Amino acid sequence: MFRKYFRWALTHPSTDLEDEKLKRHMKPDFLDMVPWYSGTSADLFKTAFDLMVSVTLFVGRFDMRMMQAAMKGPTGNTPNDDLLYDHFNEREDLWFDFVADTGDGGNSSYTVARLLAQPSIRTVIGGSMHTLPRGNLLIIGGDLAYPNPSSFTYERRFFRPFEYALQPPPWYRDEHIALDKPELPPGVSKMTEYDGPQCFIIPGNHDWFDGLHTFMRYICHKSWLGGWFLPQKKSYFALHLPKGWWIFGLDLSLHGDVDVYQFKFFADVCQNKVHFLRLLIFFFLTSLGTWKLKVIFTDLID
Repeated sequence: MFRKYFRWALTHPSTDLEDEKLKRHMKPDFLDMVPWYSGTSADLFKTAFDLMVSVTLFVGRFDMRMMQAAMKGPTGNTPNDDLLYDHFNEREDLWFDFVADTGDGGNSSYTVARLLAQPSIRTVIGGSMHTLPRGNLLIIGGDLAYPNPSSFTYERRFFRPFEYALQPPPWYRDEHIALDKPELPPGVSKMTEYDGPQCFIIPGNHDWFDGLHTFMRYICHKSWLGGWFLPQKKSYFALHLPKGWWIFGLDLSLHGDVDVYQFKFFADVCQNKVHFLRLLIFFFLTSLGTWKLKVIFTDLID
C-alpha cells in the first residue's frame, strides 16, 4: 500500500480500468482558444472591465501580498516557513521544466502539458540524440487562464488539460480545499521523502485582474495540479536547489514591483541563506508583460 501511494505519480496505476478505457475513447471537453481579435466577445469586455476595476480599486489601495504577509501559519511556524522551501537542496541533481501563459486553448495547453508529463523525452542536441527526464520540479510563470481569472476559466482552461495529461491521485477531489499545506500523500511524512513531480506557480498580470482571489483559492489552497504536487502556500516563494542554486519566484502584481514585505523576505534569504558566489535564478513577469530569466552572481559572504 505504501509503495502504491508513494510512487503513484511516477507509475500512474489505474484505479478503474473501465473508466480509463472509456476516457481514452472520449474527446476531452476542452475550450477553444480565446477570440482575442473579436470585438464582440463578452469575455473580452469583462476582462477590460475587470482590469479597470483592478487598477482603480486594488493598485495602491488593497494588495493581496500585504494580506498574505499579515496571515499567520499554524502555531509554531515562523513567517518564512510558508515562503522558503529547501527540500530539494540535498539531492545530487535536479531537473526542472518551465512553462508560462498556459490557459488559452485546451488543445494547445494539453499538448504542452502532455510533453511535461512524459517520464522522458528524446531530442537532438548538438547533432546527437539525448534523453531528457521529466522535471522533478515544474515552474509555471503565470497567466494561468485567459482572458480573466475565475473558477470557470481556471478549472476548464488550466486544471483540466493538466489533469488529462497526468492523472491526480485516486483520493483527490475537485472540491477539496487545503487548509494546512503541504498535504502529503499517505505514507509520506515529510517533503524530502516525496519524489513525484512538484509544481510552483507565479501569478501573472491576468491572474491579478480579480485581485488574486482565484489564484489564492486554486493554487495556494489546493494540493494537486493533475499529477503535480502543489506545496505552495503564498504567491511568492524561494526554492533552495542542489549545489547552491536558488529560484526566487517574485510576485510583481500589477505594479511591476515587489511590496515591502516581499522585499524584506528575499533580502533576509540573501543575507542569511545564500552562500558566497552562488547563482540566483529569478523568474518574473515584467510590467510590459514579457517573461525574463535573469541569472546573476552575488557577492554575499557566508
